[in-house]
Amino acid sequence: MTAPAIDIQDLWVSIDQTPVLEGVHLRVAPGDFLGIIGPNGAGKSILLKTLLGRVRPDRGSVRVFGKPPEHARGRVAYLPQRPEFDLKFPITAREVVQMGRLRAGRWLKPLTPDDRRRAEKALAQVRMTEHAGRQIAELSQGQLQRVLIARALAVEAPLLLLDEPTSALDPGAGSELYGLLEKLQPKVTIVLVSHEIGVISQVVRSVACLNRRLHYHGSKQITREMIEDTYGDTVDFIMHRHIHRILEPPEGPGR
Repeated sequence: MTAPAIDIQDLWVSIDQTPVLEGVHLRVAPGDFLGIIGPNGAGKSILLKTLLGRVRPDRGSVRVFGKPPEHARGRVAYLPQRPEFDLKFPITAREVVQMGRLRAGRWLKPLTPDDRRRAEKALAQVRMTEHAGRQIAELSQGQLQRVLIARALAVEAPLLLLDEPTSALDPGAGSELYGLLEKLQPKVTIVLVSHEIGVISQVVRSVACLNRRLHYHGSKQITREMIEDTYGDTVDFIMHRHIHRILEPPEGPGR
């Protein structure tokens, strides 16, 4: 039997003794495209870092492809919400993307011709080939985000975790990214954190709502109850802006 890409059972996480995630259950099948929405401070980024093994749970079980997260890192690519390195560091866009080809145990080994070819492919996928030789400090915020996306793609891992990947992109570039992610399906399992409720529900296969507790039913349908439980007092604002685009009546009689 094939192990789920992600299997979380009764996950509880606290940061500095403050509860962040409570009783989270989540199972994601290989090849799924899951979108996670929720307000700021809901624990979305912490959930991704828990899947990476960077945050240890207070209790509960987390498995990635049947293994503890720290033993599955070579099978996971991650795009953080913000760069995790000094943007003043003298490194080119191409070199940043090539870093995606380095795996545990290979840090001191030279890149192979195949590594370089795959890095160039990733740069082309995000339309950054012409800027590949520029220092990252010279790039615009949107260009830098494309480079970081390319680095995640260059890993060619079977699980891709993306934290607000379109936050620095204009609408056109954001649409291109979503189109690119759809092309990776179903070979790659994708978990995408986003605040773009109306957009995300159109591109993913299933949606989960998170605000410390997770609401997930294995489909892309978002119910009013899920929105109310997740966004609380702001539900009327959320419903006014987005609900006409994301709430679809159930199909079939009696459902």
